[in-house]
Amino acid sequence: MSTVHDLRSIGDFPLQGSQLIEASAGTGKTWTIAMLYLRLVLGPHPGAAAIERALHPREILVVTFTDAATQELKNRIRQRLAEAASVFRDGQRDPDAWPEALQPIAALRALYPPTDWPALAQRLQYAADAMDEAAIATLHGWCQRVLREQAFASGTPFTLTLVPDPADAIEEAAADLWRLQIQPLPAELARWVAQTWTGPQALAAEVRPLLPHADRWHATDPPLADTPVAEGLARALDARQAALVALKTPWVSHAQAALEALDAGILPKTLGRRSDVERWLNTLQRWAQDPDDDQPPKLGTGLGRLRRDWLQAQYPDGAIPPAVAALAIWDGIPALLEALPRLPSPLGWLWRHAAVWVQRRIAEQWAQRDQVDFDGLLRRLAQALDGPTGAALAARARARWPVALVDEFQDTDPT
Repeated sequence: MSTVHDLRSIGDFPLQGSQLIEASAGTGKTWTIAMLYLRLVLGPHPGAAAIERALHPREILVVTFTDAATQELKNRIRQRLAEAASVFRDGQRDPDAWPEALQPIAALRALYPPTDWPALAQRLQYAADAMDEAAIATLHGWCQRVLREQAFASGTPFTLTLVPDPADAIEEAAADLWRLQIQPLPAELARWVAQTWTGPQALAAEVRPLLPHADRWHATDPPLADTPVAEGLARALDARQAALVALKTPWVSHAQAALEALDAGILPKTLGRRSDVERWLNTLQRWAQDPDDDQPPKLGTGLGRLRRDWLQAQYPDGAIPPAVAALAIWDGIPALLEALPRLPSPLGWLWRHAAVWVQRRIAEQWAQRDQVDFDGLLRRLAQALDGPTGAALAARARARWPVALVDEFQDTDPT
């Protein structure tokens, strides 16, 4: 369980369990990491809630999110360790006499017995000189290291190769999907695909940002990738058609009821000329009888007048004739116009299918070639930790790195 700390004193910060430090931009996050690192190298001071022993830089894992950040952290920590070695070597100077930047280190020194200062200074200098061995890496770099060093425990091939940019693999898989399933589509289905992609390059470019969601879509719809495009698209089109027919069918009788009210002369005269109103309602009825037209009915100004709020405005006293008030056209037209864009789209199924199919195709190809991309590093390690040897793998990682400092929990990758 994490605890949120107001970091007033770096010397009192507990170096046990799982701890969380919240910091806004520009408040000294890197400085804090370097000071915590310094404490881990020094080891526990009397009365501290800390780890049992001092740690070597290769035992302290620091995880960040860019290669530039890893280098900056390494340089800043090296500098802080060297400054601390200098402070601990000077056993005479009063803490307040140090420059302001070094006073936190002098305050930290005061927590240790003076007789230990020479040995601690030597330890700090040794750690500064050993920073090339430090375990400071990006999240993906650390995953790659664990998979490589723990190949047996993680079930990872020794020949695993990192593919920094999967663009070529995505284009190859998209071309396979196009050749195998999209080109053979009958014309009535192909026109739906043509609304989205003009060719395999367009498919590859537009499916790439969807790949991070492919696992979730496959988990909620396992047959997704195994369903041929022709079958799935036809089924999605049937579902859309059924929903469209169900939405339109009542409007045959709704429009007929309004036409009868028009013939009876009970509709408000301000609705429009009789010929215009009749044209609107006949257009609506013909549209409702066409099972394929999924565009809004072209009623012109009728779309703005066949509404409940317009009707109420014609009767300021509220005395709307019951037979007029009961007509479905007043409330139904706005609801109809809102429902049409929400009809199930075959294109939604097509996007999800393409993402899952392309991702699986790439995974199969990379498995044959012992290749992986950056996201694959995370997935492989997560799967290994959840697998039968996961407990042993986690134990080895904890033994290798007793402490981990994670710089910014802001990664958007759910893994």
